[in-house]
Amino acid sequence: MGSKGGLSHIQRPIVTKAKIFIQELWKIKLDWSKQLPQDAMEEWKNFYQKLFKVNNFEIPRCILLPATIRIEIHGFSDASEHAYSAVVYIKCFNESRQSQTRLLCSKSRVAPLKTLTIPRLELSAALLLSRLVKKVVPILQLPIHKIWMWTDSTIALVWIKTEPHKLKTFVSNTVTVIQTLSKDCHWKHVSSKNNPADLISTGCNVGELLKNEMWFSGPDLQTDEYEDNQLFPDSSYRDELKCVFINNIKAKESCNKDKYLTADEIKRSTEFLAKIAQLSEFKAEIDALKKGKGVSKTSKLKALDPNLDENSLLRVGGRLSNDDLPFEAKHQIVIPSKHKFTKLLFEHMNKKFSHIGAQGLEH
Repeated sequence: MGSKGGLSHIQRPIVTKAKIFIQELWKIKLDWSKQLPQDAMEEWKNFYQKLFKVNNFEIPRCILLPATIRIEIHGFSDASEHAYSAVVYIKCFNESRQSQTRLLCSKSRVAPLKTLTIPRLELSAALLLSRLVKKVVPILQLPIHKIWMWTDSTIALVWIKTEPHKLKTFVSNTVTVIQTLSKDCHWKHVSSKNNPADLISTGCNVGELLKNEMWFSGPDLQTDEYEDNQLFPDSSYRDELKCVFINNIKAKESCNKDKYLTADEIKRSTEFLAKIAQLSEFKAEIDALKKGKGVSKTSKLKALDPNLDENSLLRVGGRLSNDDLPFEAKHQIVIPSKHKFTKLLFEHMNKKFSHIGAQGLEH
């Protein structure tokens, strides 16, 4: 099936499901002469009996619209505990503002038997995507306007946008390669429901794949309007902090099972979310400061004399550095005024201080 008509990249979710099944068999360490357990036998029969439906695949071969004036590449990565994956689409626009998206190629790997955390698997998926895009773009020999790289992992996205020397060895080495391969690409966050790579990392049967329109035509993402606010779904500030801390920051640590976060956990989670918000609005300023340069004279942050702390968080500078005040008071974290994180933070503080209003919160 993997080589049928050269369509293995289209059938990737089906192939991955089979790979996951085979790996699960390895885990139970059966001898070759032994019969499969009954539940495994039933699962395989159910999968195998539907494979004939691959003959129903009808894939448009033409990837460009007539009179195409703009071409974009959209790559997606995802990971589960069983596998990690990457899928690449080509999107074109014509003079009438019509657009069309076509599936180009895909790749998957089963997760190693040695357990890795989901964030590290997500990073491995991002690396797989970077290599796939680097390989496919030159083959197209087309003028590509922009390359978008999408992941639904907030922690992987922050790693990718962090200087490698500030990360632990495995993450640092992987991020170094990703940054090198995707230096001309734009990494963004996408919700899981709009991530077609999710279909590969979990695997599916033929019937499920045939019914999934997003797999063949990609998700409907308005890239000009798609903001990093999507990182912050509708939720309370406390919920967001706890979710981020447990799922991301403490990926390898023993998790605090208590109902409440400690003061240190709240601080780390807040800084993590603030960094995501900063990258969405002040990336140019952050990049300039990392290179030892000052921010542009036209930057709206110029008057704040901003600088980066040891965690690459953007903070207010200025004359207060000589005052006898706590560091957090002298050098407050800069956050975008219209970002979802800022809205959640203000709502939380307003409630905490009994609805004193915006002017009161300033003090």
